[in-house]
Amino acid sequence: MPFPKQVYSISANELVKDALDTNKQLEQIIEENVELFNSSLGKIKNYKVKLHIKENAKPSHIAARPTKFGIQNNVEAELERLVKQGTISPVDPNKTPIEWARPTVNVPKKDGGIRICDDFRTTINPVLIAEKHPVPLFDQLRRQLGNGLTYSKIDLKDAYLQFEVEEASRKYLIISTHKG
Repeated sequence: MPFPKQVYSISANELVKDALDTNKQLEQIIEENVELFNSSLGKIKNYKVKLHIKENAKPSHIAARPTKFGIQNNVEAELERLVKQGTISPVDPNKTPIEWARPTVNVPKKDGGIRICDDFRTTINPVLIAEKHPVPLFDQLRRQLGNGLTYSKIDLKDAYLQFEVEEASRKYLIISTHKG
């Protein structure tokens, strides 16, 4: 493989022209894919999650766990953020009877925010008819990846929140918080 030609000087005009061309290309890519570069939460398209519950399942409603006073404001801010982006919606028990509900587990993040997690162990998990998919073993994945040429790493923000839940299954996913 030959060495690239040596460069002895570069004029400022050439640098500015190259930078302008690069900026135009970048602006065009961003403009064509604007939905990928905004800060809103993405959604998985053409798929809605459906929960299959055993026929004889008895509804389970567990009240909210006490929230530490020191993190209440952060929990409330996260709940408001989730409502604002359309991930969760408030349920009025006067209009919609609540049979299924479970408390949240509020986990502090490194950045000071809160991750609101659901605790399914005592409510949904025992009565859920889980889909059975063969999960590949690490050795199988490693063998397949060994033939790759290019690898990438993606970090999906709020990854599971990108799945939309079908209307009939939402009643099983109600959370109990200190706000109701």
